[in-house]
Amino acid sequence: MNKLYCSFALVGGAALLGAPAAQAQLAGAITGLIIGGVSKSQNQFRGPGEFYRKGTFQLANGTWQPGRFYYDWQNLYIADPQSKSKKAPPQRCAVDSLRGFAFGTDTFCIVHRFTVPKTGECVRSSFARRLYRAGAIQVVAYTDYLTGLRSARTYSLLCRPDTTIVLPTNPQELRRVLAFVVADSPSLLAQLQRVQGIQPEELKPFIETYGRWKAAPAAVK
Repeated sequence: MNKLYCSFALVGGAALLGAPAAQAQLAGAITGLIIGGVSKSQNQFRGPGEFYRKGTFQLANGTWQPGRFYYDWQNLYIADPQSKSKKAPPQRCAVDSLRGFAFGTDTFCIVHRFTVPKTGECVRSSFARRLYRAGAIQVVAYTDYLTGLRSARTYSLLCRPDTTIVLPTNPQELRRVLAFVVADSPSLLAQLQRVQGIQPEELKPFIETYGRWKAAPAAVK
């Protein structure tokens, strides 16, 4: 059997194999703002680069703030607006105290509880760039930085309120994942049964169709 990444297999793979559907439960709400001075030597940096860019970030309470910052996989590093020294250490805002941030047209959100296929690392929370969304489903690009730009690999994730799935690139495996995602739509399931696989470029229109179906009144479904 082809490998399905464990984020899918643990949460939803059983449903496709005939076992009872597994439901992921996220326990409790994460509250509080973790923020403080940090030097580069305190943490191993895993991100695209330690250089500031202008943008906005959203705190856990929903408020947006402008700033100059950079990020790694677990933290936002915000320049102190009161300091005139370019060498002043940034303030660190941890991933669990944020809802996301934006640079220009690129919006980053928080993704939860998935396993990186290449390394087997289980990620509790991290940042990912939003590609598109349809209703409660969004597809994002997560870049796994090991040692900065020297080692990085990007994965597509499909996120629902209760599940994060690392999307396979194999058309047959992608079809199986989508069958789990749209299991409540008989028409889309029937459409999947008529094809051998789903190409990655076919994913967006399929998810958008499902989003419109979910948003439609029950009487027209």
